[in-house]
Formats: sequence, C-alpha cells, structure tokens
Amino acid sequence: MDIPVGFTFSEEEKAAARTLLLAVDTSPYRDYEGFEREVRESVAPQMSSSRFAEHCTRVKKVHGFAEPFVRLANCPVDLQVPPLSFDDPVGDKRRLKTTFVAEGFLLLYAIFMDQVLYAYQNTNDGDIFQDIRPMRELAESQSQKTLRGLSFHKDDANHYVRPLWFNILGIQSAGVNVVNTCYSANKDILAALSDDTKKILAAAEFITPHDDLTSAGGYDLAEEAQQHPILGGDGPTDLRFFEKRTVGASPRAQEAVDELLRVVHEVKTPVHIQSGDFVGAANNACLHNREVSEIKDVEQLRGRWLVKTASVGSLESIRPYLVADSARVVKG
Repeated sequence: MDIPVGFTFSEEEKAAARTLLLAVDTSPYRDYEGFEREVRESVAPQMSSSRFAEHCTRVKKVHGFAEPFVRLANCPVDLQVPPLSFDDPVGDKRRLKTTFVAEGFLLLYAIFMDQVLYAYQNTNDGDIFQDIRPMRELAESQSQKTLRGLSFHKDDANHYVRPLWFNILGIQSAGVNVVNTCYSANKDILAALSDDTKKILAAAEFITPHDDLTSAGGYDLAEEAQQHPILGGDGPTDLRFFEKRTVGASPRAQEAVDELLRVVHEVKTPVHIQSGDFVGAANNACLHNREVSEIKDVEQLRGRWLVKTASVGSLESIRPYLVADSARVVKG
C-alpha cells in the first residue's frame, strides 16, 4: 500500500517560500528561540493564506491513527548545502551552514499543524533540527547516524518523553544508492494480528534496552529498561517497540514479538526520500525503519542528508523533563 503525496508545491510556490525562508538569518543552531521568532513573525504571516497553509489546516484534523502519514513533494530546501565530513557532520553543519531553508520549512509546517518542536540532549547535543546523516563513530549503530539499515521502531520507545509526531525532510539524496524509509501503520498491523497475540502484546512482558544514542552519550535512563507492554503504552493502539531490541520476557511473549515482526514487514510501505520530499508521521500510530538495499557509491551514501524534527502538542506536557534553564531540551 502506497503513501500518497497529499500536496505538491508548484515551482512558483516553492521559489516564493524559499525566498521568504532565505531572508531568515538567525541560525537555529546558535539561537533557536530567535530563529523561531523570526519565522513566526516574518514568514508564517506571509504564508498563512497559501495553498500549503490551507492543506495543513485540513490534514491536521485527521492526522493520527486513521491517517498517520502526511506526504509532501517539491518542498523548498536549501539550494546549496555545505560538504560535511564523515567524522564530525554535526560540527561541520553548525560551522558551515549559512542558510536555513529546510529548517525553516520544518518549523513552518509545525506552526501550521499546531505542533511544538523540542530536542533531546542525546541527539546532536540538543539541536532542535536533527540530522539523519551517517557518522563514522556511529556508522554501525542502530541510530540515525548509521550508514546501514535501521530496524523498525517507534521513536524513543524506551524514553520517558516520546514525540507525538516526527517529521522528515530530504535535503540531499543518497545518489545512485537505493535507500528507503519504510513505514508500517499501526491500523494495518493490528488488523492483521490475532486477538490472542494482541492480548499478549498488551501485557507487561517485554523489555526494550537503551537506544544506541543514549548509550553512546552515557545518559542514565535505566528506569526505562523495565518490563513494559508493547501494545497500549501511549494509547490503546500504540506499539512501543524496537525491532531486534525489544524482546519478550517469556516464551509466549517472544512468540508474540515474532508474530508482530512478521506482520510489520508484511504491511510496510517504502518511501525513497529525495531532496524536497517530506514525510510527517504520527509516532503513536506507526513504526518505521531504514532499508539500504543497494550500495553503488559509498561516498554518496555518506552524503545522504535528511533533517528531522520531534514534536508534541505543548511544552507544558514535557516541562518536568527539561534540562534546567532550557525552554525545550529534554534530559537524556
């Protein structure tokens, strides 16, 4: 089952939006609050009556379990992006990136969708805009910095703060390599599972160890490695799960994990995200992965660059978990 493109920017619309976003000169990596203020005050009002804003008004009313995905095409991104090293792509980005069209577009989308962006200490040291970009130190990990595939998961499945939505925008493709982000909707997964399997998945008989970014950063979230249900954590249809990481604490629980995995792969939809392609997903309504199915040029694969955001409905909902003196960076 395909994820249809719900909105495509015309060339004229894309150029006009890019022009507005190019005028934003506050770096979100040095002063995020100033960056957001500039986008809200100078860009959002000029885009508020656009076709894009009208589309967001329509889809935000249904974006959830029944319609977990928002797919956009030909979105405005930076015309040129700096070369980033394999050793320190985050540091290079902060030093060298001087236009912020992709970041501005992701924020604009969040504004029109009533989504509030936040960050994690363990991801790019608290950058609001995360890079899905390979890095030598984590090239073989199960994280957004891997050079290889990434197993199916719900974002931050074992963290005490889990996003309601995550949004991905492509700014530099994988070139001749074939890399897909695959999505499996919970509604399709649950429809294919037996009632007996769902009952087991709803029991607190599963363990999800820490993710690789948290482990690599030395953050202590040990309390989150306790037994938990897979089904029903953040709502009756939520699946709290990370493939090859979440395990059953009993034989029947592991059998349920095996059945869940079979179905997740059976109903998945691959999306080949290129520059200007956008996919927004309701985190409690889907699982996703990355599949690197063909490598022809490793250097081009190292250059694949997507920008990602995590969001909630309000900062008040996560305030107890924020770093001291930070407006929107979560501990750990």
